[in-house]
Amino acid sequence: MKQPVLPTAAAARAGLPIALCSDGYVRLRLPTLLALPLAHLLSDLDDTAEGVRGEAAVHSAIGGYTEWIGAGPPAITLGWDWRLDGREGQPCCVRTGPPRSNVMLCDRHGADLGAGLTERLLAALVDVRPWQDTVTAAIAARYATRGA
Repeated sequence: MKQPVLPTAAAARAGLPIALCSDGYVRLRLPTLLALPLAHLLSDLDDTAEGVRGEAAVHSAIGGYTEWIGAGPPAITLGWDWRLDGREGQPCCVRTGPPRSNVMLCDRHGADLGAGLTERLLAALVDVRPWQDTVTAAIAARYATRGA
């Protein structure tokens, strides 16, 4: 069976707007990423979420993970962990930790921005997008009691 030939990082830098490279990254520029719609793939609860111990009580913790995907090929994946937070008076989901992705952002010359800067930019992207209602609805649909 013939294996697909993947473009190299150099090919991606040479002008392909989005390319899956032989190192597993999808290389693209930030404006291209911002223009791509990301679709919710799945969300679930994390059984290992730990409560936060205060002086006299332990706050229960509800947390999970979510995965999103961009239309491809090549498919862009972006996932992150979250926890339910109620400190603002209303329960809401907040991102915890850095996002996971197969994206390597490049500058306008095609040079990699590096893993650290790419991670920080992806985190900022997650934080400004309205993902919380989608995740909450997915969790409710999965765990709500049906036909009680």
